[in-house]
Amino acid sequence: MKKSLLTLVAAVSCFTASAQFRNTSSPTFGIKGGVNFASVTISQNGSSSDYGSGTLTSFSAGVFADLPLSEKFSVQPGLFYSGKGYKIKVNFDMGSAFNINAEESLKLAYIQLPVHLLYNADANFGRFFFGAGPFAAAAIKAKGKISGDISLGEEYGGESGSNTSEQDLEIGSNGVIKRLDYGVTGLIGVRFNNGISLSANYDYGLADIYNNSVSQKMKTRTIGLSLGYSF
Repeated sequence: MKKSLLTLVAAVSCFTASAQFRNTSSPTFGIKGGVNFASVTISQNGSSSDYGSGTLTSFSAGVFADLPLSEKFSVQPGLFYSGKGYKIKVNFDMGSAFNINAEESLKLAYIQLPVHLLYNADANFGRFFFGAGPFAAAAIKAKGKISGDISLGEEYGGESGSNTSEQDLEIGSNGVIKRLDYGVTGLIGVRFNNGISLSANYDYGLADIYNNSVSQKMKTRTIGLSLGYSF
């Protein structure tokens, strides 16, 4: 009788452990959205620098799946709308002659596919995760905008005014912006037991996205902060 009871307890324990393993190792799906802080780097003749002192604030939103490979590792592909680009401010102060304050921005919209290999560390409230992987993105919209104010000195009439120019840019091999962007991406975050997650990502573009006739290359850089929910 005692032996039969121990056998039953062992069987129940094994079943419970197996059920728990299946539960933690099952694929999960989720939605995620948040804010992007986007910029670009411009390189010409071997030199590279951040283009301007500011970043363009945009957003991202989409879906993802978390596919376990083992107890600690998983693969997380996703499909997102992602806003990228840049914004700069320029000031020309020529003293009593004239003064110009201008702002230039490039707003880019992409459909992006990132694939992260993640390490997961369990905690009492959920789990931490971090990892990296490649991303590929297709541009679906591009818009350039220039706005500025000009003030003339007395010797030039003392007049002032402002002007704004905004234009949709063509995308593709014959356009201003190339269709494809790709690079590497890193992801870190925490997922709580109730399914809510907080994460941060950094996308480092490797593709030259700018079509021009000179030896100038433009590459995207994006920092993202997101709130997500897993089902």
